[in-house]
This record gives sequence, C-alpha cells and structure tokens, in this order.
Amino acid sequence: TPAPTVTLTPIAPTPPPAITNPRVTVRIETIRGALAAPSLESTFPALGFDQCANGQTGEVPVSVAINARGQIAASPGRGTLRDRTVLRCVERQLEALTAPTSSGRTRMRVVFTFVR
Repeated sequence: TPAPTVTLTPIAPTPPPAITNPRVTVRIETIRGALAAPSLESTFPALGFDQCANGQTGEVPVSVAINARGQIAASPGRGTLRDRTVLRCVERQLEALTAPTSSGRTRMRVVFTFVR
C-alpha cells in the first residue's frame, strides 16, 4: 500500500492590526508616479487628523505631491467641509508626515471624511 500523502501549508504571519479612528476615514482615490498604494497606505494614518475637524463633519479632498526624498506638499480642495482652519490643519498634518523615498515624484488625491 502507498504511504499517505501529507500536504504542508505554510503559516502566514498575522498582520499587525490596522490603525483606525472612528471619527476620520482616509481614502486614497488616485495615485500616479513612482510610489504604489501599498507603500503609501500606512503613511496617511487617521490618527492625528481628528483634531483638525474640531467637531465639524464633512469631506476634505487633498491633492498631494511627494518628491523622491519622501517630502509631502499638500493642497486641500473644495469638499463639503470648507472651514479654513480645518483645511490649514489638514495641510499642516500632511506636510509633517514623511512618505517612503522613491525614484521619482508621486501625485495623489486623498479624501479625509470627518464624522462625529
């Protein structure tokens, strides 16, 4: 009689839990350039941006440019949340972050949705 066949399945490591914030959703809509979505998703955590809304709700779309050194320049657009203080806060928070370095420039559109 032939020996029984044993199939080994590799065990994948458990990924770390995602950082979430029930009051802020960060959605990357478009990316063009040297960096790809997987390398950028952790760059824009929801934590820290909740302080910008100051109790207000709505969406803030932002055009983001990332140079090869990972420096970020942000330009908030017209969304449903138009308070200038909120827009400046989102812009400052983004520009304080650092993205991964790359071979060139990356442009993207990120939408922040603030809820209560």
